[in-house]
Amino acid sequence: RAETARVFGEHGACVLVTDVNDAQGETVAKEITDLGGGASYMHLDTSQEEQWKRVFPETVSRYGRIDILQNNVGVSSRQKLEDITEEEWDEHFRINLSSMVMAAQAIVPFMEKVGGGSIINLSSIAAVRAYPADRTGYTTSKAAAIGLTVSLAAQLGNRLIRVNAIAPGQVYTPLV
Repeated sequence: RAETARVFGEHGACVLVTDVNDAQGETVAKEITDLGGGASYMHLDTSQEEQWKRVFPETVSRYGRIDILQNNVGVSSRQKLEDITEEEWDEHFRINLSSMVMAAQAIVPFMEKVGGGSIINLSSIAAVRAYPADRTGYTTSKAAAIGLTVSLAAQLGNRLIRVNAIAPGQVYTPLV
């Protein structure tokens, strides 16, 4: 997630970095500005609808408009079918999928005001391959993100809002 924000900044985008981890988010925003990009940080728990409702008005206040939303959220798991609990299952869908729905609901009016935009949902190779096979909640929620993307693309295309999903394989990051 941090590397993607840096790349957007390197290519001239003004980036509002959001994270539930304030120290990490502030560090990424500072790295982007240190490299000459435009960035700021805002705390966001993506699983909380009321927080999404304040993110985009604040983004417009800081930068004047919104063109791109990158839904790059996720929690992983290592639970097989017989091991996953209802709470863990619900957490995967709340963070990995419901947050994308809430973000799209909150951002569409802002993108419509500027004539369109782009929503990029991060899925995973695990959505289409058992990679690895013991990640029941993660795999299922990331597959659902692809279905959500198809649905949103059909609904928002006539409003000039493009919706795509990216399903990368394992990427060497500090999390890995």
